[in-house]
Amino acid sequence: MRIYKVNLQDQLRSARPNLLLLGIFIVIGIIVGVNAQWYLSLEFVIPVFLILGLPAVILHIIYWRYNKGMIISIQNDEINIQTKASFYRYKLTDIILAEKIINGSPVAKENSSRQLVENYGYIKLGMKDGSMFYLTSLMLDPEKFDIITTDTVYSLFPIPNKRNYKQKQRLLEQEKDFDERDKETAVSMFVEQFKSMDDERLQEKLILAKNYRPEAIEAVKRILAQRKTTSI
Repeated sequence: MRIYKVNLQDQLRSARPNLLLLGIFIVIGIIVGVNAQWYLSLEFVIPVFLILGLPAVILHIIYWRYNKGMIISIQNDEINIQTKASFYRYKLTDIILAEKIINGSPVAKENSSRQLVENYGYIKLGMKDGSMFYLTSLMLDPEKFDIITTDTVYSLFPIPNKRNYKQKQRLLEQEKDFDERDKETAVSMFVEQFKSMDDERLQEKLILAKNYRPEAIEAVKRILAQRKTTSI
């Protein structure tokens, strides 16, 4: 069983570039303080660090809010998700959306040059029941997640975005509608093809249902039901 939750190792991995930058600025601050005036460290070094590191700080806080108290466990074909509000149990087949959102250029669709938020990112999971979960880099490495992601999205500032999921959900619903229409068209076609057959031949098709398309069997059932209603 694999268990994912916010942990120190993944937090340090996400913040590593900023921690290195902090170390550099501390050294610069000490040098400036020793060789000049200590207040220059406060007036220049610290503000510059805060400006450069602010995006990562914002992402870290947002990710923390999303994943605080969340525990993900994956075993065999099941995925269990514990949040602060509830507990969810799913089959892996219940996942209809698995996106990996990482730092990079949306235009070039590739990892960008070294950035202070390069290790931040998240996995977006959408379920059949409409639930959506963000698994951020504070609890796992998006590049090494157990579940294979179907899409990779590059973002200069990978902040969770519900809108993209809702758009994909609408597309899935539209696709389902088209499938239902195609199914109904096929059933109507088989109704026209079978309506001249007698009941005995239609019953034979029901007995050998595994040899026919589901739409054909549905057509047979409709014809027999209509004849039964008419004969009453």
